[in-house]
Amino acid sequence: MTYGEILFRTAASFIALLVLTRLLGKKQVGHLTFFNYVTGITLGSTTAEIIVNNHITLLQGISNLILWSLMAFIIALMGLRSVKTREILDGQPTILIKQGKILEKALAKQHLNIDDLCMMLRNRDVFSPTEVEFAILEPDGN
Repeated sequence: MTYGEILFRTAASFIALLVLTRLLGKKQVGHLTFFNYVTGITLGSTTAEIIVNNHITLLQGISNLILWSLMAFIIALMGLRSVKTREILDGQPTILIKQGKILEKALAKQHLNIDDLCMMLRNRDVFSPTEVEFAILEPDGN
């Protein structure tokens, strides 16, 4: 592959990725659900493959990006219209502390340990779980 072809593939992939990510919508990185995070990683990885892999034609690569983005967009629309779809994709909030007591089963289900929970509480300027009436882990990890 020549340098000119690499530059052209890079520019075309960049433009396609820019347009597709703008169409998919805005979310702050700290508020991404796991599905949105994986979608972003996949789009980036696919774009990298388009640029460096000369066995993938530019049209094939851009088609792949468009199809992946379209599927992500459809899933996002389904999530907007259906609570059940949103629960499947994003999960549900989980109560970790109730009336000052740590719910150990809920921690285990979320693959968290007490140290992780205490760190999350300290980030909120809370230094003892007994000070907390309710602590809820949101689907985006906050």
